[in-house]
Amino acid sequence: MPYVEDFGGLDALGWKKGPGSVYDRVMRVAAEIFVPQGLRPEALTPELKILDLEADSLDTVELLMCLEVEFSVRIKFRDVKGFLTLGHVISFFEDR
Repeated sequence: MPYVEDFGGLDALGWKKGPGSVYDRVMRVAAEIFVPQGLRPEALTPELKILDLEADSLDTVELLMCLEVEFSVRIKFRDVKGFLTLGHVISFFEDR
C-alpha cells in the first residue's frame, strides 16, 4: 500500500504541514487519508469528485472530521450536501 512518503512526502507535493493556504491544508488532509488506500497523490486536484475517491462512508466521515479539527470549524450536514468536489470543500473553508 503506498504512503505519501513513497512519493517524496507532502513537502515534495507542495503541500506543507501546519499553517498554510486552505488549498494546502485540505489537500494534505485528503492525502493523509486516501493515499494510503491507493489513490495517487497527483490525482488530488480541486476538480476531483468526492465520489471518485471511491471512499466508503467511514472514509468520508473521517475526512470531514479531520477537516473540522484542522480548521476548528463544525461542518453541518446541509453544508456537506454541497461537497461534490475537493474544490467545493476548499471553497467552503475559504469562505469561513
